[in-house]
Amino acid sequence: MLHILWLIFKVILILLGVILGIALLILLLVLFCPIRYRVYAAKEEEAPFKAASARARISWLFGGVSANAAYEDGTLRVFLKLLFLTRTLMTKEILKKETAAKTEIINPEEPKTGNNVPVQTVPAEAVHHVPAVDTELKPSSKEDIPPDVIRVEPVLPDEPARAEKEEINHTEDSVTQESTPDSEPEKEGTEEEPGITEKVRKTGIIEKISGRIRSVGNKISAFKIKISKTMAKAAWWRDFIFHERTKAAIALILREAKFLVRHVLPKRIRGRLRFGFEDPSVTGKILAFMGAAYPRHRNRVALTPVFENRTVIDGETEISGRIYLVVFAAAAVKIILSRNVRFVIRTFKNRNR
Repeated sequence: MLHILWLIFKVILILLGVILGIALLILLLVLFCPIRYRVYAAKEEEAPFKAASARARISWLFGGVSANAAYEDGTLRVFLKLLFLTRTLMTKEILKKETAAKTEIINPEEPKTGNNVPVQTVPAEAVHHVPAVDTELKPSSKEDIPPDVIRVEPVLPDEPARAEKEEINHTEDSVTQESTPDSEPEKEGTEEEPGITEKVRKTGIIEKISGRIRSVGNKISAFKIKISKTMAKAAWWRDFIFHERTKAAIALILREAKFLVRHVLPKRIRGRLRFGFEDPSVTGKILAFMGAAYPRHRNRVALTPVFENRTVIDGETEISGRIYLVVFAAAAVKIILSRNVRFVIRTFKNRNR
C-alpha cells in the first residue's frame, strides 16, 4: 500500500517538474529570445513613389514566428507565418493598373446609347395600336348641352324676411343689456386707497434691492472659496513636483526611458541614396542633416547629391534591429522597486485627503 502511494506521489512530482520546466523554458524564451525586425525599401528614378517596393518583417523564435508585410507592384499583402504554415491577413490593391480599363468587352451586336447603356428592344407582337385621341379643346356653347342636364342656381332669401330677423336679434340684445345689473358701483367700492398701494410698492422695491445685494454677496463669498481651494491645489502640486524624492523618481524614469529608446533603435543601417531637388538649397539642407546624423548611420548609407535643378530620388535601404524583452522587464522592476517612485505613487493616491 505504501509502495503504491509513493509511486503515485512520485508521478505527481514528475508531472509538476515537467510543467514547471516547460513554464520556465517559455519564460526564458520570451525574455531572452530577441524579437528582430527588418525593413527594406527600394525605388527607381523613373518610377513614382506608388510604384516603389517595400518589405517589413518582425520575427521571433529564430524566425519560426513572424509577421510580414510586402508592397510590390501596387499590391499590399500582410501575412503571418508559423514554422511552415502561412496565413494571409490582408491583400489590397493600391495602385490600379492602367490596362484594367481596357479589358472591358463590348458586344458590337448589342445597341448602345450615348452613355453606353444598352437599349432594350421590344418585339413587334407586344406593341398595341392605340387610336389617336383628339385633345384639342373646343369652346362649349349652350347648344352643345344636352336637354337632360338640369342647371341648379342658388336661391337667395327674400329681403323682407332678412330685415325681420335682424330686428328680432336687435330687440333680444337690448333686453339682455337691460337685465344685467350695473357693476360699476361695486368696483368703485373695492378700490384700494392710494397711500396703501404706494407703501406696498416701495416695500417691494426695497425687498428686491436687498435680495440682489444678498445674492451678490453670496456669489462673492463662493468665488473667494473657489479661489482659496484653487490656490491650495496649486501649492500642493508645486510642493509635490519640486520635492526631492519626486525629482529623483522622475530622473530615474527618464534615464530608463532613454536607455530603452537606445535599445530599440536599429543596429544596422545600409543602402544608397541619390537625391536632388529643383531648389539646390533644399538638397544642401538634407545633406547637412544626414551629416549631423553620422553617429547613427556611420557612413553606411552612400549619399549622392544631385545639384542639377531637378527632382531626383532613387535608391534602396535596409534597416534591422532586435529587441530583448528582458531589458524592458529589468527596467520595469527597477522602477517599481524604487522607494522614490513608491513615495510618488502613494502621495498621488492620497492627494484628496
